[in-house]
Amino acid sequence: MGIIFNQENYSIYYQGLRIQLFRKEYELLSFLYHSGNRAFTRTEILDNVWHNEYPVDRTVDDHIFRLRKKLTPLKDLITIKTVRGFGYAINVKEQSMAQALLNNKEFNELSLQLMKTYQLYGNGIALKILQQNNNDLGIGDSKEFQQLSWLTSRDLLFIIKDKTISFNEKSLLYLYMYLLSSENIKKTLSYFYQIKDKKLFSRINQNEICYLTPIFLYILDGQHEKAMNKIISVNISSRHGFYPFLQLYKLIIFILNVDKQGTQKLMNQLEIFFLKFPFQRELSLFKVLQGVRNINNENISKGRELIYDGLKTAKDTGFLQHYLMVYYIALFLLYDKQENPITSQLLNEWESLRKQFNLDAIKKELEKQFKEEL
Repeated sequence: MGIIFNQENYSIYYQGLRIQLFRKEYELLSFLYHSGNRAFTRTEILDNVWHNEYPVDRTVDDHIFRLRKKLTPLKDLITIKTVRGFGYAINVKEQSMAQALLNNKEFNELSLQLMKTYQLYGNGIALKILQQNNNDLGIGDSKEFQQLSWLTSRDLLFIIKDKTISFNEKSLLYLYMYLLSSENIKKTLSYFYQIKDKKLFSRINQNEICYLTPIFLYILDGQHEKAMNKIISVNISSRHGFYPFLQLYKLIIFILNVDKQGTQKLMNQLEIFFLKFPFQRELSLFKVLQGVRNINNENISKGRELIYDGLKTAKDTGFLQHYLMVYYIALFLLYDKQENPITSQLLNEWESLRKQFNLDAIKKELEKQFKEEL
């Protein structure tokens, strides 16, 4: 067993030994460790570990010095090397049985399928454990694995500013985070078309770009007929990973168009579906939509209960972007009910979330990168 990272208390473990670190020491070590043996300049380290801050080069040297002292008990396993005239690189000397699996194609495919299953069922905690300890478990750090790991990150600004990851790989994340941070659907749609026209979306995300993303954006932009036609054109079974979100998008259209018969019929179908397939991300949104329908029907108390149950379910998945998106959708659907105490409460909570997760800084950084790339 190799080094285990515990982000909750900023400590690392190795064969019963626990080393306690300060937050920035932990983030610096995690960054170097999970980047393999690559060397980084001080500027690259500052940009990735001290993003949105204004430290000096000496900050990196001081933290490296302290890290080396704390890692002394593991000196035969891990060292941080000075690359003269350049910067720093980490050297991990362990050769474990897990590492022998890194080049095993069958194992990597099974590992990726496991991670996708965790994603499907909304188990972000399990995904995070795999992400923090993938080297020790013999799981290769593929681009798909990397994208799945972003779903559980609570520091999205760090990922967005990470210059070791290309724009193409992060473009879908950028699009959704721009929507959340700007709350401007017109500009988000414009960026979507520009990124798509320039073929800057990752190959990994092509199916989502063809179906889920445009449908969702069309709905937010009021293009309900276009969105519904797109949904109808997607011919997939109920076992396909896109199926529940497509049905939820259809339900949003019914609610927005005050189609009470269509809303009730589809809700009945989805209740049966989620009893059989309790996918937590989709279920969280379904609960919120049930709550919105109750509020529209003047059942305020039940509506509040369902909305907050849905938000709690979204939070419990451990997928931060999804949690924020469910909040955003709830506010979008309740926009014309500003006088409602629930809407007012949600707005206040949303402002707190914007500050907590640096959404203003994310918007500024994304607009800068969009300008550079587009």
